[in-house]
Amino acid sequence: MKKVKAKISRNGEVSIEFIGFRGDECADERERLRKVMLDFGIMLEPKRIEKKTVQQIAREVAFGEEETRVSFRR
Repeated sequence: MKKVKAKISRNGEVSIEFIGFRGDECADERERLRKVMLDFGIMLEPKRIEKKTVQQIAREVAFGEEETRVSFRR
Protein backbone atom coordinates (compact mmCIF):
# COMPACT_ATOMS: atom_id res chain seq x y z
CA MET A 1 0.00 0.00 0.00
CA LYS A 2 1.32 3.47 -0.89
CA LYS A 3 1.19 6.18 1.77
CA VAL A 4 2.46 9.70 2.28
CA LYS A 5 2.98 10.78 5.91
CA ALA A 6 3.62 14.43 6.74
CA LYS A 7 4.77 15.89 10.06
CA ILE A 8 5.03 19.60 10.83
CA SER A 9 7.19 20.57 13.80
CA ARG A 10 6.51 23.53 16.07
CA ASN A 11 9.28 25.48 14.31
CA GLY A 12 7.59 24.93 10.93
CA GLU A 13 9.85 22.20 9.56
CA VAL A 14 7.95 19.72 7.42
CA SER A 15 9.04 16.08 7.15
CA ILE A 16 7.38 13.84 4.60
CA GLU A 17 7.71 10.06 4.29
CA PHE A 18 6.82 8.30 1.05
CA ILE A 19 5.96 4.68 1.80
CA GLY A 20 5.44 1.96 -0.80
CA PHE A 21 6.79 3.93 -3.77
CA ARG A 22 9.45 2.33 -5.95
CA GLY A 23 12.07 3.98 -8.13
CA ASP A 24 10.91 7.12 -9.91
CA GLU A 25 7.40 6.79 -8.45
CA CYS A 26 8.65 8.49 -5.29
CA ALA A 27 10.07 11.50 -7.15
CA ASP A 28 6.90 11.73 -9.26
CA GLU A 29 4.70 11.69 -6.16
CA ARG A 30 6.94 14.26 -4.42
CA GLU A 31 6.55 16.61 -7.40
CA ARG A 32 2.77 16.04 -7.51
CA LEU A 33 2.55 16.87 -3.79
CA ARG A 34 4.67 20.01 -4.29
CA LYS A 35 2.26 21.21 -7.01
CA VAL A 36 -0.80 20.52 -4.86
CA MET A 37 0.73 22.47 -1.99
CA LEU A 38 1.49 25.39 -4.36
CA ASP A 39 -2.20 25.44 -5.31
CA PHE A 40 -2.88 26.14 -1.63
CA GLY A 41 -0.21 28.87 -1.54
CA ILE A 42 2.31 26.73 0.35
CA MET A 43 5.82 26.70 -1.11
CA LEU A 44 8.06 23.88 0.06
CA GLU A 45 11.65 23.45 -1.07
CA PRO A 46 13.59 20.25 -0.34
CA LYS A 47 16.23 20.80 2.31
CA ARG A 48 17.34 17.20 2.59
CA ILE A 49 16.36 13.92 0.96
CA GLU A 50 17.29 10.74 2.81
CA LYS A 51 17.52 7.66 0.63
CA LYS A 52 17.43 4.18 2.08
CA THR A 53 20.26 1.70 1.71
CA VAL A 54 19.80 -1.36 -0.47
CA GLN A 55 19.51 -3.47 2.68
CA GLN A 56 16.81 -1.22 4.20
CA ILE A 57 14.81 -1.23 0.98
CA ALA A 58 15.07 -5.02 0.68
CA ARG A 59 13.82 -5.40 4.26
CA GLU A 60 10.95 -2.96 3.68
CA VAL A 61 9.93 -4.51 0.36
CA ALA A 62 9.84 -7.89 2.10
CA PHE A 63 7.21 -6.33 4.36
CA GLY A 64 5.53 -4.56 1.44
CA GLU A 65 6.74 -1.04 2.25
CA GLU A 66 9.53 1.10 0.81
CA GLU A 67 10.12 4.46 2.49
CA THR A 68 11.92 7.62 1.51
CA ARG A 69 11.97 10.56 3.90
CA VAL A 70 12.08 14.11 2.62
CA SER A 71 12.45 17.22 4.75
CA PHE A 72 11.35 20.61 3.43
CA ARG A 73 11.86 24.14 4.66
CA ARG A 74 9.38 26.95 4.20
